[in-house]
Order: sequence, then C-alpha cells, then structure tokens
Amino acid sequence: MTGHLIHIGFPKTGSNFLRAWFRCHPQLEFADGGIAGFPNVYQMVKRGALPASGVRYHVTSAEHLSVPTVSAGDAVDVYEQHRWDDIPQAQSAMCELLAGLFGSARVLCVTRGFRSMVLSSYSQFVRAGGAIDFPEFCDSIRANPASLVWNYDRMLAMYRRAFSPDQVRFMPYELLRDDAAGFTRALETWLGLDRCDAPADRINPAISPEALVWYPRITRGVLKVPIRGRLRKRLFHWHVGQTMAGRYRRPLGLAHRVFPAAPIGTSSVPESCLEAFSGTANSLRDEPLYAPYADDYFHT
Repeated sequence: MTGHLIHIGFPKTGSNFLRAWFRCHPQLEFADGGIAGFPNVYQMVKRGALPASGVRYHVTSAEHLSVPTVSAGDAVDVYEQHRWDDIPQAQSAMCELLAGLFGSARVLCVTRGFRSMVLSSYSQFVRAGGAIDFPEFCDSIRANPASLVWNYDRMLAMYRRAFSPDQVRFMPYELLRDDAAGFTRALETWLGLDRCDAPADRINPAISPEALVWYPRITRGVLKVPIRGRLRKRLFHWHVGQTMAGRYRRPLGLAHRVFPAAPIGTSSVPESCLEAFSGTANSLRDEPLYAPYADDYFHT
C-alpha cells in the first residue's frame, strides 16, 4: 500500500531542491503543482489501470501550504496582495483542511533559523514588490510578534494534534544547506525508502546583498509614476515580473558601482528583531537534527 507525503514548506527552505529530489526518486510519485503525485484525476485513473509501479509514496509539495496567501500559484506573486496578520488563522485552516482530506498522510515541514530566515524573507519580500527598507521590515516583525508566520512551536503542535506525532517531521534547512545527502538520507530513513542521490545543483539562489538595497528603491520609484487604474496595476505587475526573473541584475550592478551602499547580510539583522522569535522553537530542542543549529533557533 502506498502512502502520501505532504511537504508544506516553509518558504525559502530549499523547496525547489526537494521537488527536484521528489521527481528523481524512483519510489516517489510527484507532479509539479499536482496533488498526491497526480496533475489531475485522469492521471490517477490511468495509474490505477496500470500494474504496480513500486512507488511507496505519492507526494504533494507546496511551500504555500505553510504560509497560505491569496496570490498562491499566480504567475506573479505580488506582495501588496498579502495580509500577513491573517496568515496564522490561514495556517490553522490549512492544517484542518489537509487533515480532513488526508488524515493518514505523513507531513514534512522544513524550517529555517531565524536570522537567515529574516534576511531570506526580506529577499522574497522585495522581489515580490515590497517597498520598505530592511530596518523598517525588521521593525515590523518586532512590533507584531503575535502574528508571526514562523512560530514553529505553534505549527508543530497544530500538525501533531491534527495528524499524530509520528506522522509529522520537522527538519532544519541548515542540514539541507550543509549536507544535502545527509538530509535526504534522514528523510529516506523516516519514510522507509531506498537510497537516491540528491540533485547536485543549487536551485533558486538568493539575490545579492546589493540587490536587497536597490530593489525597494526601484519599487518606490515605480509606485511614484503618475498613472492610475489598470495601467498602474499593469506597470507594477510588470515590475514584479522583472524582479522575479532577475532582469534588473545588470542595471543594479552599475547603480551600485556609481552609488555604493552598505550591502545587507545576516549581520544586518538586529538582535531586537530576533527577540521577537524567543520561545517560538522550544519544541525543537530535543530533536537531534536541530542540535548542531541551536544558535540559529533558540535565541535567549
């Protein structure tokens, strides 16, 4: 009997890498954007008409399952459409929906240490049309801790209640970053899969520290263009498409040479911002995979 694996993210935790691994593993059935490895119900019917395939798990993977937004799956994921204060409630509703539909599934959630998560989230924010600078972004996190998207304790408890503790596995992105083969071996052990080598190439690398400075400046310039209505919306969506595709790379390099600015890195994340995450990952302290990365998760 085949099982169902649901990979729920979080964003910026190697999801593209994992999907590439899901595709190449001979004992996993996976389709990009599909459900349980099937792009549509007719492919499920066709699978049922074929001899046994040796597949042990059908896989559903979407990082938006951990951070549900109204723009999930859109060609351009525009930041101004998001209401981040609604996401904790949406996370709970998403968990209930998944448990109701697939209560016997196994659930994989990949987390990221808070300092690099803040930086990586800002990277995604500015690529999706966010217009505020990094200090203001950090201030917004510090000012609204009750609505934190990345409360790992709450997410883990939620999914363990909805499924069961042995059906839910949280794993650190840092292990995937440092030892992709070790990460996939741990996942194979949990799922009872044979060994399959991890993809060698890095997928979807982060934008440069200099681009983090310039993207919101460009966005603010686009927003100041004196047009309204549909034309304004089209311009903004075009701009977000350019940032997502990395088409500003060369002009940004020139701008940075002419008007140099301090790049944004992990050292730019203020301690006052990290304090907002204090006590939101305590349930991971006893997980062996997290022990080497305690400093990334357990801010005191």
